Amino acid sequence: MNKSNLRLAIIRFLGIYLLQIFIIAIFSQNIALEYLLGYLIPIIIMIIIWHNDLRESLKNLPHIIKKDGLRIIFFYILFILGMYITNFILYKLGGTIAANEATVREELFKYPIIMSISSILLAPLYEELIFRYNFKEAFKDKRVFYALTSLLFAIAHILSSTSLLNLLFIVPYLFLSLAFGYGIYRTDNIGTSFLVHVCHNLYTVIVLFIV
Repeated sequence: MNKSNLRLAIIRFLGIYLLQIFIIAIFSQNIALEYLLGYLIPIIIMIIIWHNDLRESLKNLPHIIKKDGLRIIFFYILFILGMYITNFILYKLGGTIAANEATVREELFKYPIIMSISSILLAPLYEELIFRYNFKEAFKDKRVFYALTSLLFAIAHILSSTSLLNLLFIVPYLFLSLAFGYGIYRTDNIGTSFLVHVCHNLYTVIVLFIV
């Protein structure tokens, strides 16, 4: 663990996270601006901070996908199965889905265009940058980085929980985060995790509209 890098990562995380909350509070009466600016402004700031590294990651992405794509897909499927199984068990126990998921679905059907853009493109980019790339240099051990950033992602997605049962949805969210995070864990390239995240959310949005 690099303590100075970890401190810097925590400061960045809190600053950007609080900025997003502030933007959402300001535009709470306008759902389009709330979601678009709530993601776009923090994304722009993070891209400015890491623009050189992100450009290099993008440049190397095609080669990495060719080399490790099948392995990434395999582990994605493995972890997603874990997510589906634990979601199913929790639904049977409580007859409900995660509070965060319920909110996203409700907003998606109310504002399909804005929420589709947000869910498919903006949320994955924001989340992969702030939850994973932000902490990339803070941990020397890749396994520790993979585990802790996955846990952080999962915790952030149950903050709106209002019951003990809903807090248990941290388990399927952890499986989901492991599915997304395996890409950067395996390849050291945030582009792989972003692509997996985008594809997963795209599939989910399509299924929700079809079903």
